[in-house]
Amino acid sequence: MKLLPVGNQNFENIIKENKLYVDKTKYIHKLLTSGNIYFLSRPRRFGKSLLITTLKALFEGKKELFKGLWIYDNWDFEAYPVLHLKLNLATIKNTKDVDEGLIRLLSKSIKLYHLEKKLNIKDYNNANYLLSDLIYELHLKFNKNVVVLIDEYDSPIINNLDDINNAVKIRDKLRDFYQQLKANEEHIRFLLLTGVSKFSKAGVF
Repeated sequence: MKLLPVGNQNFENIIKENKLYVDKTKYIHKLLTSGNIYFLSRPRRFGKSLLITTLKALFEGKKELFKGLWIYDNWDFEAYPVLHLKLNLATIKNTKDVDEGLIRLLSKSIKLYHLEKKLNIKDYNNANYLLSDLIYELHLKFNKNVVVLIDEYDSPIINNLDDINNAVKIRDKLRDFYQQLKANEEHIRFLLLTGVSKFSKAGVF
């Protein structure tokens, strides 16, 4: 009997640890074949991070993880460069922290894909430019459009709601960051942002 994956939101870990996974890949396939830009707002503990990590494994071409699931025989598992950003950065208290936190997150992908010679984070004090350059360099290196998965897109705002003026400044800073996704849509294969705030109320876009 398989154990419940209590507290585990990572698809790859759940499969490798042989824990219970409810197969929703048929619906994920429908999502992937119906469009390529999505925004998902749901309360906490509704499976958003699990969805993100499932998509990450799919777009990284890790077919072996999906054996026995519906999508195994219904997806080509072509590997793409994946930019996975989880914005649950509790240390963000102001707009300066936003830039520093986002640059730290982006630097992980730079190291993962061995782009240090192309992108030196010491040359950047603005995460907007680094995101734009990273998407372009990933596309250039792999000759494939980039998959962008952003989890908890609104976390830095929510964590600072005790100071509304500061939260608004952080929101505006994030708005500039996310606008780079629109500016680079020609290089993006698939985009999903998740969070707990409704699209219209966050005002980020």
